This record gives sequence, C-alpha cells and structure tokens, in this order.
Amino acid sequence: MNYSIQIQLIYSALDHNNMDQARGIFEQLFASVETRLKNYLVSKHGRRWYESQGADIIQTAAMHMWKALLARGYDLSKNASFPGWCLGILHNKYKDSCRNSSRKKLITVAMLSEPKPAHGFLPDENILQNEQVQVIMEKVMNLPQLQRDIVLDKISGLSGVETARRLGLTTVRVSREFHAARESLSGSIF
Repeated sequence: MNYSIQIQLIYSALDHNNMDQARGIFEQLFASVETRLKNYLVSKHGRRWYESQGADIIQTAAMHMWKALLARGYDLSKNASFPGWCLGILHNKYKDSCRNSSRKKLITVAMLSEPKPAHGFLPDENILQNEQVQVIMEKVMNLPQLQRDIVLDKISGLSGVETARRLGLTTVRVSREFHAARESLSGSIF
C-alpha cells in the first residue's frame, strides 16, 4: 500500500469537506498497520495483557492519529514512514498508560495501607501506622520516575522480568534501579 497517496487522498477529502470519505480512507490505512501495532504491544507484555489493556491503548492511539491527520500533523514532505509514525504514537500512548498505571498502583497501595481498626490494636498504634505509610509514600513519590515505577511494580507483586518487559529495560537495569531506590529510601520500606 502506498501510504503517501492514501494520506494525500485523506487531505484532499478534508479539503472538500468530505469527512466520511476521509474517515473511510483512514480506517483502511489504520487496518493495514493494526497488526503491527498489536504485535508491538504483545511483544511488550504478552497476549493476555494485550486482551485486557492493549486494545484500549491501540484505540487511544488510533484516535490520536486521526486527530493528527485532521490537523495535518503528518508531514508528507519529510517522507516519514507511516507505519513508523503510527508506532511512535502507539509507543507514546503505551508509556502514558504505564505511567497512569503506576500512579493508580501508588494510590491503591496507599489506600490498602491505611490502618483499619483491628482487634487488639490500640488507636495510637493505628495512628502511628498511618503516619509511617504517609512517610513511605512521600519518599516513594520523590524517587525518580523510573525508580518509582520499579518500586510500585515490586509492591504490586510483579517480578523483575515482568517489570523489565513492561518498561522495555533489561533485568539488570531493573535490578540496579531497584537497589538504587532501596538506598534512596533508607530502609523505610525494605
């Protein structure tokens, strides 16, 4: 498929206010790269993860691509690869999803760590536990982004291999960053 011609047709349809035609051409274009995009996400996390979260990321990326084309965001004069452009957008949406997932994990950990009245606990002990959780969470939030993501993955039960695959790093790098985070936290968690 000649992507440049297809994009020129989209731009021409937009110039003539024919949104349906432009959308139809985009859908054909997107269908031609969709398998590549799916394979990219499956290679990052596996098929099961893709089925639960990856399809949503591809949909978000497709919407971003469509909006970019509506704004003439794909420059035909640069001879950029359309599939490469799509993969770049998907990669950014994937990273956004990972960051949002890390934030949700942090909130979940904080909520799960809040003390609940339990048999045999004095109220003062619950207050002390809550203060410790707050201190730990503040320290985790002050870590560099990569270390914070790795610590949150560890807290949520992911292995180093799973974290490495999720973040696109080597397991050695994940291990090194995790140990650096442990040093930074000065024994607050570990």
